[in-house]
Amino acid sequence: MDRFEILYNLWEYEFSYLQYKRQLADCYYEIYQHTFDQDERHSIAQAIVSISARRPRIDFRTDDYFAHSYSLETRHLQQYLSLIREYISRHVNDMRQITENLFDTTDYGSYFPSTRLVTSPPIYLSVSKIHSYYLFEFLESLSTLTRLPHVLKQSFNELIEFEELQRQTNLSLTEKMVYELDYLEEIFSSYKQLHQPGSMYSANQQRDVFNTLYSDHPSMMGKLAYEILKQVDEARTTKKEQYEKYLKLNSSLLELITLRYRLIRSATESELLSTVYKQQLDTMSIDHSHLSLRFIQFEFAQSRNLPNINTDNHHITSQLADGQLDKITGQ
Repeated sequence: MDRFEILYNLWEYEFSYLQYKRQLADCYYEIYQHTFDQDERHSIAQAIVSISARRPRIDFRTDDYFAHSYSLETRHLQQYLSLIREYISRHVNDMRQITENLFDTTDYGSYFPSTRLVTSPPIYLSVSKIHSYYLFEFLESLSTLTRLPHVLKQSFNELIEFEELQRQTNLSLTEKMVYELDYLEEIFSSYKQLHQPGSMYSANQQRDVFNTLYSDHPSMMGKLAYEILKQVDEARTTKKEQYEKYLKLNSSLLELITLRYRLIRSATESELLSTVYKQQLDTMSIDHSHLSLRFIQFEFAQSRNLPNINTDNHHITSQLADGQLDKITGQ
Protein backbone atom coordinates (compact mmCIF):
# COMPACT_ATOMS: atom_id res chain seq x y z
CA MET A 1 0.00 0.00 0.00
CA ASP A 2 1.45 3.32 -1.10
CA ARG A 3 0.38 5.79 1.58
CA PHE A 4 1.87 8.76 -0.25
CA GLU A 5 -0.20 8.00 -3.34
CA ILE A 6 -3.36 7.70 -1.23
CA LEU A 7 -2.70 11.06 0.42
CA TYR A 8 -1.90 12.66 -2.92
CA ASN A 9 -5.15 11.37 -4.48
CA LEU A 10 -7.10 12.53 -1.46
CA TRP A 11 -5.52 15.99 -1.65
CA GLU A 12 -6.16 16.23 -5.41
CA TYR A 13 -9.84 15.28 -5.18
CA GLU A 14 -10.39 17.47 -2.14
CA PHE A 15 -8.79 20.45 -3.87
CA SER A 16 -11.04 20.08 -6.91
CA TYR A 17 -14.09 19.61 -4.68
CA LEU A 18 -13.33 22.75 -2.65
CA GLN A 19 -12.81 24.81 -5.80
CA TYR A 20 -16.31 24.11 -7.09
CA LYS A 21 -17.74 24.57 -3.62
CA ARG A 22 -16.14 28.01 -3.36
CA GLN A 23 -17.54 29.04 -6.74
CA LEU A 24 -20.97 27.83 -5.69
CA ALA A 25 -20.76 29.85 -2.48
CA ASP A 26 -19.67 32.89 -4.52
CA CYS A 27 -22.85 32.59 -6.60
CA TYR A 28 -25.00 32.88 -3.50
CA TYR A 29 -22.74 35.64 -2.17
CA GLU A 30 -23.37 37.71 -5.30
CA ILE A 31 -27.11 37.18 -4.88
CA TYR A 32 -26.76 38.19 -1.23
CA GLN A 33 -25.32 41.56 -2.27
CA HIS A 34 -28.33 42.20 -4.51
CA THR A 35 -30.88 41.37 -1.80
CA PHE A 36 -32.27 43.87 0.72
CA ASP A 37 -35.10 41.92 2.33
CA GLN A 38 -34.07 40.60 5.74
CA ASP A 39 -35.82 37.24 5.41
CA GLU A 40 -34.35 36.65 1.96
CA ARG A 41 -30.87 37.61 3.16
CA HIS A 42 -31.22 35.18 6.04
CA SER A 43 -32.21 32.39 3.62
CA ILE A 44 -29.25 33.13 1.36
CA ALA A 45 -26.86 33.26 4.32
CA GLN A 46 -28.19 29.90 5.49
CA ALA A 47 -27.63 28.49 2.00
CA ILE A 48 -24.01 29.72 2.06
CA VAL A 49 -23.47 28.12 5.48
CA SER A 50 -24.97 24.85 4.21
CA ILE A 51 -22.65 24.89 1.20
CA SER A 52 -19.63 25.57 3.42
CA ALA A 53 -20.53 22.66 5.70
CA ARG A 54 -21.17 20.28 2.82
CA ARG A 55 -18.90 17.25 2.61
CA PRO A 56 -18.57 14.57 -0.07
CA ARG A 57 -20.56 11.38 0.41
CA ILE A 58 -18.25 8.38 0.17
CA ASP A 59 -19.75 4.93 -0.26
CA PHE A 60 -17.36 2.42 1.30
CA ARG A 61 -19.86 -0.42 1.03
CA THR A 62 -19.82 -0.74 -2.75
CA ASP A 63 -16.59 1.08 -3.66
CA ASP A 64 -13.19 -0.18 -2.64
CA TYR A 65 -11.61 3.25 -3.07
CA PHE A 66 -12.83 6.80 -2.46
CA ALA A 67 -11.91 8.07 -5.93
CA HIS A 68 -15.22 7.13 -7.57
CA SER A 69 -17.37 8.77 -4.89
CA TYR A 70 -15.20 11.89 -4.86
CA SER A 71 -15.39 12.22 -8.65
CA LEU A 72 -19.19 11.85 -8.59
CA GLU A 73 -19.51 14.53 -5.91
CA THR A 74 -17.20 16.86 -7.83
CA ARG A 75 -19.12 16.38 -11.07
CA HIS A 76 -22.35 16.96 -9.16
CA LEU A 77 -21.09 20.31 -7.85
CA GLN A 78 -19.82 21.23 -11.30
CA GLN A 79 -23.18 20.50 -12.93
CA TYR A 80 -25.09 22.31 -10.21
CA LEU A 81 -22.77 25.31 -10.57
CA SER A 82 -23.34 25.37 -14.34
CA LEU A 83 -27.10 25.36 -13.80
CA ILE A 84 -26.96 28.27 -11.35
CA ARG A 85 -24.63 30.31 -13.55
CA GLU A 86 -26.91 29.79 -16.54
CA TYR A 87 -29.89 30.89 -14.45
CA ILE A 88 -28.08 34.03 -13.24
CA SER A 89 -26.91 34.91 -16.75
CA ARG A 90 -30.39 34.58 -18.23
CA HIS A 91 -32.01 36.47 -15.38
CA VAL A 92 -29.56 39.37 -15.60
CA ASN A 93 -30.01 39.64 -19.37
CA ASP A 94 -33.80 39.62 -19.05
CA MET A 95 -33.76 42.27 -16.33
CA ARG A 96 -31.45 44.45 -18.40
CA GLN A 97 -33.85 44.19 -21.32
CA ILE A 98 -36.70 45.26 -19.05
CA THR A 99 -34.57 48.18 -17.84
CA GLU A 100 -33.92 49.22 -21.43
CA ASN A 101 -37.66 49.26 -22.03
CA LEU A 102 -38.45 51.13 -18.82
CA PHE A 103 -36.04 54.01 -19.23
CA ASP A 104 -35.52 55.93 -22.42
CA THR A 105 -32.04 57.00 -23.50
CA THR A 106 -33.05 60.67 -23.22
CA ASP A 107 -34.19 60.28 -19.60
CA TYR A 108 -31.05 61.56 -17.90
CA GLY A 109 -32.84 62.16 -14.61
CA SER A 110 -33.34 58.46 -13.89
CA TYR A 111 -30.84 56.34 -12.01
CA PHE A 112 -30.77 53.54 -14.57
CA PRO A 113 -30.92 55.01 -18.08
CA SER A 114 -29.55 52.82 -20.83
CA THR A 115 -26.78 55.34 -21.59
CA ARG A 116 -25.30 54.93 -18.12
CA LEU A 117 -25.56 51.16 -18.32
CA VAL A 118 -23.53 51.13 -21.50
CA THR A 119 -20.88 53.65 -20.49
CA SER A 120 -20.31 52.51 -16.88
CA PRO A 121 -17.58 49.86 -16.54
CA PRO A 122 -18.71 46.41 -15.37
CA ILE A 123 -17.57 45.15 -11.99
CA TYR A 124 -17.40 41.71 -10.37
CA LEU A 125 -18.79 41.05 -6.90
CA SER A 126 -16.77 37.93 -6.11
CA VAL A 127 -13.40 36.36 -6.80
CA SER A 128 -14.93 33.66 -9.00
CA LYS A 129 -16.31 36.31 -11.41
CA ILE A 130 -19.67 34.62 -11.83
CA HIS A 131 -21.21 37.57 -13.69
CA SER A 132 -20.35 41.21 -14.29
CA TYR A 133 -22.66 43.99 -13.09
CA TYR A 134 -22.81 47.73 -13.52
CA LEU A 135 -22.18 50.13 -10.68
CA PHE A 136 -25.81 51.07 -9.94
CA GLU A 137 -27.33 47.77 -10.99
CA PHE A 138 -29.24 45.95 -8.25
CA LEU A 139 -31.32 42.89 -9.10
CA GLU A 140 -33.23 41.90 -6.00
CA SER A 141 -35.26 39.34 -7.93
CA LEU A 142 -32.15 37.13 -8.05
CA SER A 143 -33.08 35.98 -4.54
CA THR A 144 -35.63 33.63 -6.12
CA LEU A 145 -32.70 31.29 -6.74
CA THR A 146 -32.88 30.21 -3.09
CA ARG A 147 -36.02 28.18 -3.96
CA LEU A 148 -34.11 26.04 -6.45
CA PRO A 149 -32.35 23.64 -4.00
CA HIS A 150 -35.61 22.75 -2.27
CA VAL A 151 -37.38 22.09 -5.57
CA LEU A 152 -34.53 19.96 -6.88
CA LYS A 153 -34.31 17.96 -3.67
CA GLN A 154 -38.04 17.30 -3.53
CA SER A 155 -38.28 16.20 -7.17
CA PHE A 156 -35.17 14.03 -6.85
CA ASN A 157 -36.55 12.30 -3.75
CA GLU A 158 -39.72 11.49 -5.67
CA LEU A 159 -37.62 10.10 -8.53
CA ILE A 160 -35.62 7.88 -6.17
CA GLU A 161 -38.79 6.69 -4.45
CA PHE A 162 -40.32 5.78 -7.81
CA GLU A 163 -37.17 3.96 -8.90
CA GLU A 164 -37.01 1.96 -5.67
CA LEU A 165 -40.65 0.97 -6.08
CA GLN A 166 -39.89 -0.24 -9.59
CA ARG A 167 -36.90 -2.29 -8.47
CA GLN A 168 -38.41 -3.43 -5.16
CA THR A 169 -35.00 -2.81 -3.57
CA ASN A 170 -33.21 0.08 -1.91
CA LEU A 171 -30.63 1.89 -4.01
CA SER A 172 -27.08 2.17 -2.78
CA LEU A 173 -25.42 5.51 -2.13
CA THR A 174 -23.38 5.30 -5.33
CA GLU A 175 -26.47 4.55 -7.41
CA LYS A 176 -28.27 7.52 -5.87
CA MET A 177 -25.35 9.80 -6.69
CA VAL A 178 -25.29 8.55 -10.28
CA TYR A 179 -29.03 9.15 -10.59
CA GLU A 180 -28.65 12.62 -9.11
CA LEU A 181 -25.87 13.49 -11.54
CA ASP A 182 -27.90 12.30 -14.54
CA TYR A 183 -30.88 14.20 -13.17
CA LEU A 184 -28.94 17.48 -13.00
CA GLU A 185 -27.47 16.95 -16.46
CA GLU A 186 -30.94 16.43 -17.91
CA ILE A 187 -32.28 19.56 -16.19
CA PHE A 188 -29.35 21.65 -17.38
CA SER A 189 -29.71 20.39 -20.94
CA SER A 190 -33.44 21.10 -20.95
CA TYR A 191 -32.94 24.55 -19.45
CA LYS A 192 -30.36 25.55 -22.07
CA GLN A 193 -32.69 24.44 -24.86
CA LEU A 194 -35.70 26.14 -23.31
CA HIS A 195 -37.69 28.02 -25.94
CA GLN A 196 -39.50 31.29 -25.56
CA PRO A 197 -43.10 31.07 -24.28
CA GLY A 198 -45.56 30.46 -27.08
CA SER A 199 -43.15 28.73 -29.46
CA MET A 200 -45.62 25.89 -30.13
CA TYR A 201 -48.35 28.29 -31.26
CA SER A 202 -48.75 29.60 -34.78
CA ALA A 203 -47.08 32.79 -35.98
CA ASN A 204 -50.34 34.75 -35.85
CA GLN A 205 -51.03 33.66 -32.28
CA GLN A 206 -47.49 34.52 -31.24
CA ARG A 207 -47.89 37.96 -32.76
CA ASP A 208 -51.27 38.59 -31.13
CA VAL A 209 -50.67 37.09 -27.68
CA PHE A 210 -46.93 37.04 -27.02
CA ASN A 211 -46.02 40.33 -28.68
CA THR A 212 -43.42 41.82 -26.34
CA LEU A 213 -43.67 45.25 -27.97
CA TYR A 214 -47.21 45.51 -26.67
CA SER A 215 -47.04 43.62 -23.39
CA ASP A 216 -43.56 44.52 -22.09
CA HIS A 217 -42.86 47.99 -23.47
CA PRO A 218 -44.06 50.77 -21.12
CA SER A 219 -43.95 53.47 -23.80
CA MET A 220 -46.47 51.52 -25.86
CA MET A 221 -48.70 51.23 -22.80
CA GLY A 222 -48.32 54.96 -22.23
CA LYS A 223 -49.36 55.75 -25.80
CA LEU A 224 -52.38 53.49 -25.43
CA ALA A 225 -53.36 55.21 -22.18
CA TYR A 226 -52.92 58.63 -23.79
CA GLU A 227 -55.16 57.69 -26.71
CA ILE A 228 -57.81 56.44 -24.31
CA LEU A 229 -57.65 59.52 -22.10
CA LYS A 230 -58.00 61.81 -25.13
CA GLN A 231 -61.53 60.52 -25.46
CA VAL A 232 -62.55 62.64 -22.49
CA ASP A 233 -64.21 65.77 -23.83
CA GLU A 234 -63.04 68.59 -21.60
CA ALA A 235 -65.17 71.26 -23.25
CA ARG A 236 -68.62 69.77 -22.70
CA THR A 237 -68.25 68.22 -19.26
CA THR A 238 -67.75 69.49 -15.75
CA LYS A 239 -64.74 68.80 -13.59
CA LYS A 240 -66.61 66.14 -11.65
CA GLU A 241 -67.69 64.34 -14.82
CA GLN A 242 -64.16 64.54 -16.20
CA TYR A 243 -62.80 63.06 -12.99
CA GLU A 244 -65.29 60.19 -13.13
CA LYS A 245 -64.42 59.51 -16.78
CA TYR A 246 -60.72 59.54 -15.99
CA LEU A 247 -61.24 57.01 -13.21
CA LYS A 248 -63.37 54.80 -15.42
CA LEU A 249 -60.89 54.86 -18.29
CA ASN A 250 -57.93 54.22 -15.99
CA SER A 251 -59.75 51.27 -14.44
CA SER A 252 -60.53 49.90 -17.89
CA LEU A 253 -56.90 50.25 -18.94
CA LEU A 254 -55.61 48.48 -15.82
CA GLU A 255 -58.16 45.73 -16.31
CA LEU A 256 -57.11 45.37 -19.95
CA ILE A 257 -53.43 45.02 -19.02
CA THR A 258 -54.25 42.56 -16.22
CA LEU A 259 -56.39 40.41 -18.49
CA ARG A 260 -53.67 40.39 -21.12
CA TYR A 261 -51.07 39.13 -18.67
CA ARG A 262 -53.52 36.52 -17.42
CA LEU A 263 -54.05 35.42 -21.02
CA ILE A 264 -50.29 35.14 -21.56
CA ARG A 265 -49.89 33.16 -18.35
CA SER A 266 -52.77 30.81 -19.21
CA ALA A 267 -51.40 30.26 -22.72
CA THR A 268 -47.94 29.50 -21.31
CA GLU A 269 -49.33 27.03 -18.78
CA SER A 270 -51.42 25.36 -21.49
CA GLU A 271 -48.29 25.03 -23.62
CA LEU A 272 -46.39 23.34 -20.78
CA LEU A 273 -49.28 20.99 -19.99
CA SER A 274 -49.70 20.09 -23.66
CA THR A 275 -46.02 19.16 -23.86
CA VAL A 276 -46.33 16.90 -20.80
CA TYR A 277 -49.56 15.34 -22.09
CA LYS A 278 -48.01 14.61 -25.48
CA GLN A 279 -45.09 12.87 -23.84
CA GLN A 280 -47.47 10.77 -21.75
CA LEU A 281 -49.61 9.93 -24.78
CA ASP A 282 -46.55 8.90 -26.78
CA THR A 283 -45.48 6.67 -23.90
CA MET A 284 -48.91 5.01 -23.79
CA SER A 285 -49.15 4.86 -27.63
CA ILE A 286 -52.34 6.94 -27.68
CA ASP A 287 -53.26 9.40 -30.40
CA HIS A 288 -52.84 13.12 -29.68
CA SER A 289 -56.51 13.76 -30.44
CA HIS A 290 -57.25 12.95 -26.79
CA LEU A 291 -55.82 16.37 -25.92
CA SER A 292 -59.08 17.87 -27.20
CA LEU A 293 -61.15 16.05 -24.56
CA ARG A 294 -62.65 18.29 -21.90
CA PHE A 295 -63.86 17.53 -18.40
CA ILE A 296 -67.61 16.97 -17.98
CA GLN A 297 -69.22 16.48 -14.59
CA PHE A 298 -71.00 13.18 -14.33
CA GLU A 299 -74.32 14.65 -13.15
CA PHE A 300 -74.50 16.79 -16.31
CA ALA A 301 -73.71 13.89 -18.65
CA GLN A 302 -76.38 11.92 -20.46
CA SER A 303 -76.36 8.50 -21.98
CA ARG A 304 -75.63 8.28 -25.68
CA ASN A 305 -77.89 6.19 -27.89
CA LEU A 306 -75.51 3.43 -28.91
CA PRO A 307 -76.19 1.53 -32.14
CA ASN A 308 -77.06 -2.12 -32.10
CA ILE A 309 -73.90 -4.13 -32.53
CA ASN A 310 -75.71 -7.07 -34.14
CA THR A 311 -77.34 -5.02 -36.92
CA ASP A 312 -74.80 -2.32 -37.75
CA ASN A 313 -71.76 -2.66 -39.93
CA HIS A 314 -68.45 -4.08 -38.90
CA HIS A 315 -66.79 -0.63 -38.74
CA ILE A 316 -68.93 0.56 -35.83
CA THR A 317 -68.54 -2.82 -34.16
CA SER A 318 -64.76 -2.55 -34.28
CA GLN A 319 -64.92 1.00 -32.92
CA LEU A 320 -67.02 -0.13 -29.98
CA ALA A 321 -64.67 -3.01 -29.34
CA ASP A 322 -61.69 -0.65 -29.32
CA GLY A 323 -63.43 1.78 -26.99
CA GLN A 324 -63.22 4.67 -29.47
CA LEU A 325 -66.85 5.72 -28.97
CA ASP A 326 -67.77 7.37 -25.70
CA LYS A 327 -70.77 6.07 -23.77
CA ILE A 328 -71.64 9.46 -22.30
CA THR A 329 -71.57 12.94 -23.74
CA GLY A 330 -72.17 16.43 -22.44
CA GLN A 331 -75.43 18.26 -22.95
